Amino acid sequence: MATAYRPNDTQYDIICVNAQSVLAKDKKSKETKIQKLEKMCKRFNVSILCCTEARITEVEKDELYTIDGYYGVVCHSLSRHTGGVVMYIKNDLNYKSFPYTSTPHIWCLAIEITNSDIDGIYGGIYRYQDQTIKNVDAGLKILDDFLNNHLKTDSHNANKRQLFMGDMNIDFRNPKKVTLSGKANEIFKKHNLIHALDVNIITRTGRNSETHIDVVVSNCKEGDVICEILKDVQISDHETIGIRIKRSESVKVENQKEKTTNAGIRLSPQRAQLSSSPIPSRSSSTSSLSRTFNSAMRLESTSSCPSSQPTSLNFCPTPSTSSTSNLNNKQRRRRSF
Repeated sequence: MATAYRPNDTQYDIICVNAQSVLAKDKKSKETKIQKLEKMCKRFNVSILCCTEARITEVEKDELYTIDGYYGVVCHSLSRHTGGVVMYIKNDLNYKSFPYTSTPHIWCLAIEITNSDIDGIYGGIYRYQDQTIKNVDAGLKILDDFLNNHLKTDSHNANKRQLFMGDMNIDFRNPKKVTLSGKANEIFKKHNLIHALDVNIITRTGRNSETHIDVVVSNCKEGDVICEILKDVQISDHETIGIRIKRSESVKVENQKEKTTNAGIRLSPQRAQLSSSPIPSRSSSTSSLSRTFNSAMRLESTSSCPSSQPTSLNFCPTPSTSSTSNLNNKQRRRRSF
């Protein structure tokens, strides 16, 4: 469960934070938030950084939100005012990204790490703050579909480490919100996900409220995922959550030697094409390669945009569940600079 932040020699496998726009400037330090996030990654030697409410739209230039030494996968927001998720993955890790979900109600993004001691499926979630039952139900239904698509408990994914994190905008510690939190918990339970961050911990302090709206849920047994609140790292009015993964056999993780595929493909700095060369180490990677940034393919509606023929720029407006297996890698949206 979560504890207060300890001395700065602590290393975290994952850090999760609601950034409230990675492109904004910090009012106190005058630094851009992306600069603060980059310093945080180096300080804690982070393997995966998950930023919810990233507010990155499709028109933003990649160089505005890259972090040196990390690959990035982005789930675009629909506007610069709210929404979106971005995940940064250290460039010595092998990963693939799944199609993402971007709707007015909720944004969901997932990646899979392979061939490392933290193998598993990791996802970021941001749900819009509208508290009306109708819109909460709509967002939770989309989340359920997203988890169904990627965690399918009857497939080999069920035996992999799974961890999802983000801002649900549902107060899990408020008994008056038990109806909303209960619905969310039912979905987590359905997918064998349990809270790794104590729901009694305050993750956001507002002018007149203290709430637990940022969650970390996992299929690992209790104690295998350690969550801590980083009290001296402030990116927004949400707490920054540090996560450490216990190296154990509590969850059987399939260690398949598969290359990075799908929308998370690593691109050559010279040419936007599939690379058959080994994954570079951090010490040998060039500056441009270490800053490769990819856009995960959006989940598409099979009725209006067949998943077998996605285009690189023409995304369908309404995401829904679809299979990634039939997507042609050469047709996926990918960018490198």
